[in-house]
Amino acid sequence: MLFLLPILIAVLVWLAALKVAQRKRFVRAAEFLSRLEAGETVSDANAASSLLFTRHCPDDLRSLATERANREAAINYNGKQMPLIEFALSKGFEG
Repeated sequence: MLFLLPILIAVLVWLAALKVAQRKRFVRAAEFLSRLEAGETVSDANAASSLLFTRHCPDDLRSLATERANREAAINYNGKQMPLIEFALSKGFEG
């Protein structure tokens, strides 16, 4: 049974990485929608949202975007991430 431990650890690490990737996609999708509402083009909104979670993005901006995404999901999507992402994709989000 001990031989299964490395496989289990690898699966858990993979699942954690997948969850982090989805969380980042959720925040970028919310940022995209926010920028569309502010009047930016789809192209500009995609460009701006793609910079989140890069080394070019300040931590305070990343935190603000995450808070805004959580608030948007809580108010309009019953706290769910996927409906927000799906709506953003339907509007042209390249996520």
